[in-house]
Amino acid sequence: MPRVYFVKKARTSKKSRRCKCGTEIQAGDSYYWWSFRYGGTYISCISCGRPRQSQLTQSDKFSRLYGAQESVLDAVETARAAFDRGSIEEIRAHLEELGDTVEQSAEEVDDVAREYEEAADSIEETFSYSPTADDCREYASQAEEFARELQDAAQSIGDAISGLEGESFRSDTAEEAAEAAETAAHSLSL
Repeated sequence: MPRVYFVKKARTSKKSRRCKCGTEIQAGDSYYWWSFRYGGTYISCISCGRPRQSQLTQSDKFSRLYGAQESVLDAVETARAAFDRGSIEEIRAHLEELGDTVEQSAEEVDDVAREYEEAADSIEETFSYSPTADDCREYASQAEEFARELQDAAQSIGDAISGLEGESFRSDTAEEAAEAAETAAHSLSL
């Protein structure tokens, strides 16, 4: 992964610098920049923030896996903010949104795992042995495990939503579901 640099104040320059959002970096502005060994330099303004892990890889599959992880963690953060100040209806709505995000992320991760398996099969058809095929199988295995963790978290969230029915609401039920989603998101290891 590339190193991310923070520039406190941009110098005046004839060279135009644009953020990924389209904002032009002016003299005196702060910004982040990073570059890949093969593939150019990228800039992120302060309002867009520090680049995320999904942006710091040139691998489409890794980017999608990291993106799924980031989506879940963002949804957990949003849901937890609602837990502190929300009514049961708001908590239910945020839990449902969190559950949808976790399910979509699990599907995306499953797709990536399938693509790694197909890549390994294709490599093995061409070559009798390749360490790259072994790597693809390992990544597929890790992605499948990550998808299972996300599916288990989605089930926990579904159970928490059904536990919100009526007067039997416990304040820690929603937090336990969010904790399950967060734990699942952190189980990605590549």
